Amino acid sequence: GGLRLVLRDRQAWLISWAAFIRYGVLAAVQGLWAGPYLMGVMGYSPLTAGNLLFLLTLGVIIGNPVSGFLSDRVFRRRKGIMIVALAGYALTLAALAFVPVGAPLWRMALLFAAFGIFAGTGSLPYAHLKELTPPDRSATALTFLNFAAVVGAGVFMQGLGLLMKALYPASMVSHESFRVMFLVCAGAMAAG
Repeated sequence: GGLRLVLRDRQAWLISWAAFIRYGVLAAVQGLWAGPYLMGVMGYSPLTAGNLLFLLTLGVIIGNPVSGFLSDRVFRRRKGIMIVALAGYALTLAALAFVPVGAPLWRMALLFAAFGIFAGTGSLPYAHLKELTPPDRSATALTFLNFAAVVGAGVFMQGLGLLMKALYPASMVSHESFRVMFLVCAGAMAAG
């Protein structure tokens, strides 16, 4: 019965949809596609690619408590911070789509750190949904949100690979294929 009530809640769906996209894109890019992009397309060494991925992860680590502090103590609202973060996330992904091969390393470092900071708002949807849900179904709502985020990771990892293979079967690891991937992720994030 609690699940039925949660599934009828528009806010639970909207917040879960945004988490599906936010975490799906993060998991797909950080966990699977950034390495081939950085080494195969941009020509970075494994060490440099690893350092850029470290900056992304460091951004996530910084973004989480900073966004929590801002939502708890400064602005006292979560929705606005999430909207700004998702917009920044979309703009960062769009910027990555147009970085030319041979771009300065500092530009890639800045974009990957920004990617992480904007993606590092992952705890806010949980607090926001918990505050919007009656206590008797908050655990169910949070489980639904968590399930959506995890499914997003699988969908984006597989879906982006299938898309790149369908559009660029002869050159899946190419600048063009990753441009499309980043633009699809930016569009999905803007929708979120």
